[in-house]
Amino acid sequence: MINKGKMRAKRRQQMRYQNGPNAGKKPAIKKAWEKPNSLLAVLLKDYFKTCSLHGLRYITEESYHWSERCLWAVLSLLALYGVSYGCSVIWEQFQTSPTNTALESTNYAIMNIPFPSVTICTNNNVYWDKVIDFQKQNLSNASNDTIERFHLLMTAFSTIIFGDFDMLSNLIAENTYMGDLEHLNIPELMIQVMPRCKELFVEPCWWRNMDYNCCDLFELQRTEEGFCYSFNSEISNTQVNSASGFKWSINGAEEVPKSTSSETLRPRRTSDSGEWSGLRAEVNLSPEQIPPLLKGQVSSSLQISVNNPYGFPATSETIHVASMGQVSISANVMHATSRVRSMSVALRRCLYHDERPALGMKTYNEQNCMGECRLNHSVQYCNCSPYFYPTRDSIKSCDVIGYMCLAAFNEVFNYVKPAENNPYFDNSTPGMVCDCMSDCSGIDYSSEIYTTDYGSKVNFSKEKNVFVDVHFKQPTSVMYRTDIVFGWLELMGNYQQIHLTVNRIPQVVIGVAARSLEVSLGGLAGLFLGCSMLSGVELLYFFTIRLFFVWSDTRCRDNPQRRKAKKGAYLTPSMNKNTVLNESHAYLI
Repeated sequence: MINKGKMRAKRRQQMRYQNGPNAGKKPAIKKAWEKPNSLLAVLLKDYFKTCSLHGLRYITEESYHWSERCLWAVLSLLALYGVSYGCSVIWEQFQTSPTNTALESTNYAIMNIPFPSVTICTNNNVYWDKVIDFQKQNLSNASNDTIERFHLLMTAFSTIIFGDFDMLSNLIAENTYMGDLEHLNIPELMIQVMPRCKELFVEPCWWRNMDYNCCDLFELQRTEEGFCYSFNSEISNTQVNSASGFKWSINGAEEVPKSTSSETLRPRRTSDSGEWSGLRAEVNLSPEQIPPLLKGQVSSSLQISVNNPYGFPATSETIHVASMGQVSISANVMHATSRVRSMSVALRRCLYHDERPALGMKTYNEQNCMGECRLNHSVQYCNCSPYFYPTRDSIKSCDVIGYMCLAAFNEVFNYVKPAENNPYFDNSTPGMVCDCMSDCSGIDYSSEIYTTDYGSKVNFSKEKNVFVDVHFKQPTSVMYRTDIVFGWLELMGNYQQIHLTVNRIPQVVIGVAARSLEVSLGGLAGLFLGCSMLSGVELLYFFTIRLFFVWSDTRCRDNPQRRKAKKGAYLTPSMNKNTVLNESHAYLI
């Protein structure tokens, strides 16, 4: 009974193909109803025939020999592998090297950037006459042993810098009883015995185009070499106490002056280069003030440091007495685009000035971070801070016992090692680990010092002074721009970026500042497979919308009631039963 019914259904199906518009054609859709998963196979074959991807339609072309179709299948697989491999390489580059620094300009005018801070120290931090005055005022009743230890202590403090705390242990034996000296306030003591501004500088000083009172230009400055005097520093004691809040960017629009006078704008700037265009000052080194124990061992000299106005002074150069130092400055401006800020810190590996405070300052600077790292290690080992670092309420300044502790761990403060294990560094040796990232945007100042005799350039008759002229070497600086290597929605390709930048004379780009991740990945797909974004839409359409409609029509053919309802819905007075069946079959094919 069942077999006869199946046979009658098969005969009716054959009659439809014989009488319909598709008479004589092989009923491919029939196999789709009879075999499992064949509906998807038919749809996939249909996609291969009609899709825009290169090579796929030849795989299912029945008029081709099977060997030709196999060849096209292999070529398509190789192209797919090429796309996958190329995309993986680009994605790895995006993850490991997300930013690229390119030369943007070699003619960025120095008038657009701050003049660097110039910090001047002497190699003798104490005036011995002032040491004797302090002794008379505060240690008048002290024993001879206490006075002797006080002289040894001040001799050590006269030349002590960070990392040279062993000067104390060389002069004072460990565990020596210091008596009343243990309660000395070292920062106040060093302020009292240091040279005053009027004693150190010979009036007048020169800035840019006129003479000034030296003490109107130079301010008290903490450095790792002790208390010094700085010009144009925004983290000097005077500026920190006044909380001026000046900020700088390469746009030059973030300065907030207290008045409209150009001389009060901070940090100061200059518009010219060469001698007499910057800062000129004469310094009296007063070699007679060297501690008696060091006379004959130490010659008077000046230590000069050129830094970013927002950076803690570091890396000084020496100019010896009775000489003239020409300090030529070059500046490199680093500018990161706003797109770099949108990346995570771990990817860009740099910090903007407003992202993290350092050394008690509101703005981040790599030099300040290194100073904070040294301060933190001092606190870690000895629970106190050297007097030349800014202190917080939770950190006390070192007393005499604290400095003896720093001397005991002096080797630690002279060894900076990487945070991660590195075969080139000995991890078992204790040292300082400073995880300080570079600045995303900022200025790097480098200096060249040429020392000559005074000659006839200045009126000089004493052999205990040093004359310095600090100026820019060139009227322009170099600007570098950091940008992301791949942007998600960039509309321009590599060659367009270079072309537009070159036309901005005198801007020149060496290398590619920004490329599009989307363009790079899409270019590979187009090169190997000839696809575009519409190819993806096409793939999505075939296996969602079209799959649904084919599946829906298949269910109608399998269910007699659904087929009857659908047939009745589309039947009109001008249509007969055979017409509806033939058109339905043609739609599925």
